[in-house]
Amino acid sequence: VNRYGFQIEDTGHMYMIRTPLYIQIQWLHSSGLMILEASKASKAQGRGLCGICDGDAANDLTLKDGSVVGRAEDPAPFLDSWQVPSSLTSEGQTRFRPDSCATADCSPCLRMVSNRTFSACHRFVPPESFCELWIRDTKYVQQPCVALTVYVAMCHKFHVCIEWRRSDYCPFLCSSDSTYQACVAACEPPKSCQDGMLGPLDPEQCQVLGEGCVCSEGTILHRRHSALCIPEDKCACTDSMGVPRALGETWNSSLSGCCQHRCQAPDTIVPVDLECPRPRPESCPRFGEEALLLPTEDPCCLGTVCVCNQTLCEGLAPTCRPGYRLVTHFQEDSCCPSYSCECDPNLCEAELVPNCRQDQTLISGRLVDSCCTSYFCACGDCPDPIPECQEGEALTVHRNTTELCCPLYECVCESFRCPQVQCGMGTALVEVWSPDRCCPYKSCECDCDTIPVPRCHLWEKSQLDEEFMHSEENVCGCAKYECVKAPVCLSRELGVMQPGQTVVELSADGVCHTSRCTDLIDPLTSFYQINTTSVLCDVHCEANQEYEHPRDLAACCGSCRNVSCLFTFPNGTTSLFLPGASWIADCTRHHCGSTPLGAVLVRSPISCPPLNETECAKVGGSVVPSLEGCCRTCKEDGRSCKKVTIRMTIRKNDCRSNTPVNLVSCDGRCPSASIYNHNINTYARFCKCCREVGLQRRSVQLFCAANATWVPYTVQEPTDCACQWS
Repeated sequence: VNRYGFQIEDTGHMYMIRTPLYIQIQWLHSSGLMILEASKASKAQGRGLCGICDGDAANDLTLKDGSVVGRAEDPAPFLDSWQVPSSLTSEGQTRFRPDSCATADCSPCLRMVSNRTFSACHRFVPPESFCELWIRDTKYVQQPCVALTVYVAMCHKFHVCIEWRRSDYCPFLCSSDSTYQACVAACEPPKSCQDGMLGPLDPEQCQVLGEGCVCSEGTILHRRHSALCIPEDKCACTDSMGVPRALGETWNSSLSGCCQHRCQAPDTIVPVDLECPRPRPESCPRFGEEALLLPTEDPCCLGTVCVCNQTLCEGLAPTCRPGYRLVTHFQEDSCCPSYSCECDPNLCEAELVPNCRQDQTLISGRLVDSCCTSYFCACGDCPDPIPECQEGEALTVHRNTTELCCPLYECVCESFRCPQVQCGMGTALVEVWSPDRCCPYKSCECDCDTIPVPRCHLWEKSQLDEEFMHSEENVCGCAKYECVKAPVCLSRELGVMQPGQTVVELSADGVCHTSRCTDLIDPLTSFYQINTTSVLCDVHCEANQEYEHPRDLAACCGSCRNVSCLFTFPNGTTSLFLPGASWIADCTRHHCGSTPLGAVLVRSPISCPPLNETECAKVGGSVVPSLEGCCRTCKEDGRSCKKVTIRMTIRKNDCRSNTPVNLVSCDGRCPSASIYNHNINTYARFCKCCREVGLQRRSVQLFCAANATWVPYTVQEPTDCACQWS
């Protein structure tokens, strides 16, 4: 397209725009990014939305009056300054955020862009410089996929190809007959039916990469500006509905199938004539008749027959008055009848002669345009005039004089006939009664309390009605409120949601629906839009696990948490053990421990204590298997280490127990040995002592003779005894 010195070309992946000042603009379809380049041969720097191409980024936001908008300021005045008069105005909320990485948190952007997927581009587009743009754009902050699309598009300018999209992360949607490619040569037009209309671009002026959808093998684009991929033989013609057609193809262009067209040659479509057996007449000879199309043996050919359509006739049959009869007439050149009413005295009914009162006179005669004689009683002139009633009064006749020719009239006050005064908003009606009048004097006085206060819905907010406040109707200067739509999201299922609010719902079929209230206006409802995503929570837990719902209310799916330990014994049997249980299997000690993350199975090898069979025999013991046959130990006689009870009297200063107290002590035999150890080239001595395993406190009452009082005294005694290494 060439107009006003601008040259605009669509390569299929971007718009290539060349201005009269030799400034080249590459506008990518996928990301919306614009790349501006000034020709070296041109000395013009240009002005407007594209900035001033002089290498200085500080003066790019220059207004028409020459003032410059700072980089930290809202660019809206700059956009409005270069708006073409009488053109469409921009709508929507501003995306500008008056922030920078020095005053706001840019860590989400840095974590996102610093990913190693984008490392090849970091030296061309540093994450720090991009995040300074990111923090000032609301859309970039709220939509990470949009921000990454712009970052990758900036990398494409430096010929850095990055494959970063996935089917579950920022997917690029393509039609079924095309596939997505992360890097395509945006300056090379894809093959289409319009090849030859756009020549190849100069590789020195256009070398940028892009991303987009490319046609599958064996197909090409129907049009560069559309995403329809078709076989190449379908490029011959395009019908009125935009459907591509092959050479020689015939198709129905109507629902009945009687209107057909054929692609005769490239870009040449001709109608296919259907031959009907005879021509159809165009009109009927008589007035009021019309040609009625009737189907013939061929469904696409119609025959005609002339029938009388009396709805086309101009006159209707009149209703004749009494004494007249209806006469119908027909003419040869019309199928429409004409009517007339003719007088027929034989049709008159016998008229009864009324008996008139004394104040009436009998009159007979024919009424206007009537054939029949009528009789009626007439009254003469009355001497008294009819009175004129005041406002609100009704003229009535005295009951006893209603049948007379000259009845008696009187005026009766009926308040509902009084004129109604409609007071404006903020005023109240005031009535003043007078005994000489039927209707009161009415006036409107200021009363702002009469203005109703609206009851707003949950999705509305109350605000002053500015139109009423400044209108001529508000003569009393009253305040009036109205309900307007609040900046919220509205859903039949979720109710009212605030912007940024997220609601998570888990359905019975295991699908988790996450609904988030955005700050984008829905043009149909004027409320904010609700973005809903669905995730299938397909979680199957083992026998020793139970499903645990997510603790975070904004999370969808939970996870399986171990509540017991699942163990399979060497014989193939499987058992569940609760946390705290311990067992031995295959000469290995197993313990089901409890952790904040759930039950965990801990395995540890069994270490057998040293056994001196000679010493065992000396103490009168016998060697027996222990720990389920994994070790051998010395089983001693009854004099082994154990708890024994000793009765003794406890004394403390001048206080003592009243009677001997049974205290637990440890007593019995324990093994000892001396074994040669080749690592240290000497004998290692092992000796176990009979000692307590644990201690517990016990309170004993002592009697003090000095002051004759009882005092508590605490002693410690073993909870159990065992042979332990000294």
